[in-house]
Amino acid sequence: MKYIIFFYIVYIITISTSFKTFNNKFSLRRYNLINAKPKHKVTIQNNGKESVLEVSEDCSVLEAAIDAGVELPYDCKMGVCLTCPSKVVSGILDQTGTTLDDSVIAKGFALTCCAYPRSDVVIRSIDEDELVNAQFSDRQVG
Repeated sequence: MKYIIFFYIVYIITISTSFKTFNNKFSLRRYNLINAKPKHKVTIQNNGKESVLEVSEDCSVLEAAIDAGVELPYDCKMGVCLTCPSKVVSGILDQTGTTLDDSVIAKGFALTCCAYPRSDVVIRSIDEDELVNAQFSDRQVG
């Protein structure tokens, strides 16, 4: 009789654990489906190579490129140093938090560390000097 009770308890624990595991997996999957950010196709043109990535709206272009093994220039990852410049060929990027002037953003410049896709995007990596000239061209020294 003791063995039957023991095996019954083990059986109940096993079923309970299996149900919890199933429920946790289902809940996590449901959470991800409900809260998933849209993904967009981001095409990066850099040094004659073209890389196409699927990037979520809550991931910067630079983060996605680094995760995919695409080599892009960067330094601070905060939009301050201007080391990750690019030119938007097509598409829409959210650049909230960048240090670029609105007039420079309107000309199609972007910093990949602060660029979050809001549509399918094509960007071209550019030389840092091109962005610096655009950012500071209208300012006078002295």
